[in-house]
Parts: sequence; C-alpha cells; structure tokens
Amino acid sequence: RLRPRPPARSLSPAELMQLEAPCALPHPEVLHGQIQAWPELVRHERAQLRLLGPQAALAECLDAVLPGAGGAAFHPVIRLAHAWPHGEMARAQAMAYARARVMPLPPARVPAGQDMGGTPEEAHPERLPRVIWQAWQAARTRMNASQVPPLAHAGLIAWRMQGWAQTPEHAHFAGQLLQALAGQPAPQALQTLARWAALAYAATGSFTVLHMATASHALIQLHEHVPDAVLWPRHLPALVSAYAAAWLSTARMDLGWGEETAELESQPEAPTGNRTGLGMACTASTVNTADEPGSQETPAQCHTPEAWRQRLLPALLARGDDHDIKLSAALLQRWQADPQAAAVWQQALSRLALKLWPEG
Repeated sequence: RLRPRPPARSLSPAELMQLEAPCALPHPEVLHGQIQAWPELVRHERAQLRLLGPQAALAECLDAVLPGAGGAAFHPVIRLAHAWPHGEMARAQAMAYARARVMPLPPARVPAGQDMGGTPEEAHPERLPRVIWQAWQAARTRMNASQVPPLAHAGLIAWRMQGWAQTPEHAHFAGQLLQALAGQPAPQALQTLARWAALAYAATGSFTVLHMATASHALIQLHEHVPDAVLWPRHLPALVSAYAAAWLSTARMDLGWGEETAELESQPEAPTGNRTGLGMACTASTVNTADEPGSQETPAQCHTPEAWRQRLLPALLARGDDHDIKLSAALLQRWQADPQAAAVWQQALSRLALKLWPEG
C-alpha cells in the first residue's frame, strides 16, 4: 500500500534498500502521475531493464510516457536522456520519474480537409514560422479580452500548459503545427521541432521555452536509442500538443518578455532591448508587432560550436544554473549534428549569453 509523502522528502534507509530489490508491477500505469509512487516504480523499471534489456525496456517506457511528456515542464524526457548513459539504477530512476510525472494532454489533430503539404520552415529555415507568432498573438488577444484560461497564471509551467490545452486556441494551433510536420519521417519531425524551439528561445528567452528547447534535444537522443518506426509517429500528435500548450502559456508574460514564475530555481531574464555585441536580442517592439523575431548578431570569434563552447560553458558552470548548462549543451550538440541550421543554434546561444553579458 502506498504511503503518501512529499515529493522532495529524502528516502529513508529502508526505502533506499527497497530500491535494490527489483519487482515488476503487473499494471504500472495505475501509478502514472503519482510522484509518491516513485520508489515502487523504480523497482518495476529495474526489473524491466533486466527482463527485457535496456532498449526494449526504454521503448516500453516511452510508449507509456510520450503521451504525457510535457509533465513537469518536459523533465521526464530530459531526465531520461541524461540518465541513459549512466547505468541501470540511473536509468530505472529516470524511467520511474517519467512515469510518475506523466501528464497527458489532448493530442493534436489536423482538421479534416486541410492541405497536408508544405512546412513553413522550408521557406524561412532561420526564422520562427509565422504561424507560431500568430498563435502567440491569438493567446494574448484572449487574455487581453479577460478570457483567461483556467490555470493560465498558475505558478507551475505544467499547470499553465494544462490550462491552455483546454482552449480552442490550443486545438487550432496544435493542428497547424502537426499539419506543418506532415510527411516528415520521425527523425526529421523531431529535428524540425528542435529548430522551432531554439528559434522561439532566441526570440523570447522564456524559461518555459528553455525547457522546450532542452527537451527537443532529449527527444532526438531518445529516438537514437529507440528508432522505432511505429512508436514515434504514433506519439507525435501528443508531443506537438505539449509544445503548443507550452508556447501558448508564455502569453502571460509582459511584452518585455519578463521571466515566468517557475517551480525550480529560475533566474531572472535579462530584459530585451536594442543591443549590440554578443547575442543581440530581438526588441520588445519586434515581439509585440511582428510575426518574426529580430536578427541576431554573433561575434566573429564565436562562429563555430567549439568557439561557443570555450566562450560560454566556463561562465555557465561558474554561474551554476543547471537549466542553462543543459540548454547550452543541447544547443551545441544540435549544432554539431545539424550544421545546416547553424544560424538557428547561434541565435539561441546568443540569447542564452545575454544572461552572462547583458550589455554585450
């Protein structure tokens, strides 16, 4: 019988010993979304890893988790990807956490009769698609009209996502995104989502979008571990739904793109404005009135991933914000894997650098 306890409470020695005793659960799904069930789920996942092997156990976990991958601000997939190189216990703990934080949202659906051709990224690969800005403007319009969705001002990212996922704006926007990805195989669709998330972060510096960008790389890593031709297309509508809900939830921010209240140790964002030098951000007026972000300028000494790594990582490590460290690692690895979109990754890294050098 499960004994409720606060998620942040340290485990007792007896509970830690229990984690060493794998025990498969006949119906682990009954514990989904229950963080207090984490120890029991760890034991289950350890048993599955031993019974099925790492790849099959991860595939089974992903099949259960991807429909609600936006739970806890996308941390389920982020932790899974980071834990996978580190052995059985780390894997089991991350898989258990993913199940305990799963948060299903209404999946994206393309309206019947809509044209399924052509992604907006093809026309402007280095700019955020117009449809994404239009969706943000629609969300702002709703809030300005005092039609604020439930939970839109909640303190947790996941709660705000839940609120927006119940709105017609979300259904329309998620359908548009899914339509834009139509015809793309899973690896390409995940890459496209990663590019869009990086561009959205470059334009906003949003803590919510930071999680989207970090999770995008995590999903690509997980796909490399489990390149299942059926699993990923089946869950793409759910992933798109989570991205759409997260993006719409940023409409609560003021036009200066101030930081949202976060459930973790968030740091205040540097305000936007006309800047030069390292990482010029888009201006607040651009965010307010245009459909696409302003340009980004990168100094000559930071035109390669290695130059950025040498310039950025020591300062981020000294600052100690694990969110920024993980984002920088994700962006640098995406740049190396997807050099055709170098300008995209540079824009996002430039925005991140504003936290360190706000005056350029």
